[in-house]
Amino acid sequence: MKTLNNKLTKTLIAAGLAAASCVTFAQSSSYGEVAYVSGRYSEPGISANPTSLRLIYGMKSSDTLSYEGLLALGMATGNGRYLTVNYGIKENSVLGFYAKGTSKLSDGVQVFGRFGFTSTSLTDTASGPGGSIQQTTSGTSLSYGAGLNFNIDATSSVNLDYMAYYNRNGINLNGLGIGYQRAF
Repeated sequence: MKTLNNKLTKTLIAAGLAAASCVTFAQSSSYGEVAYVSGRYSEPGISANPTSLRLIYGMKSSDTLSYEGLLALGMATGNGRYLTVNYGIKENSVLGFYAKGTSKLSDGVQVFGRFGFTSTSLTDTASGPGGSIQQTTSGTSLSYGAGLNFNIDATSSVNLDYMAYYNRNGINLNGLGIGYQRAF
């Protein structure tokens, strides 16, 4: 009997926690975003313009504060030339977590700022008279940006933003994004 009571108690506690988390999730305002990002990679002597597809899942905790998870996947390699060497920079992935502050500018227009942390993976290729090389590098960095949302209706908007995804040791990865956001 004691075992049955323990199992029943544990089951009731688990059910209560699950119900509480469902209520919390249902009360939150979740949204998703998809965006095309025109990137800019730079380091001393080298620059390239890779492009990516960015996906964001966000949860509003209030009208002015949200938390977001970000995944960007490289679409096209940015190419360049340094002396006799052709090179390419491809953004494999960017994974980030952000706090997002939002303020209403006017009916249907909001300004926002993001601040967070990213992990970035890039593939570099180079070829010249002596041969070719390819390497994949990754790193983490603080990340930030700002943008505007333009409401289409009560649950969807288009947005424009500029983000600094990676900025360490003279290496920078920034991007201008245009996207579509929809509330769930």
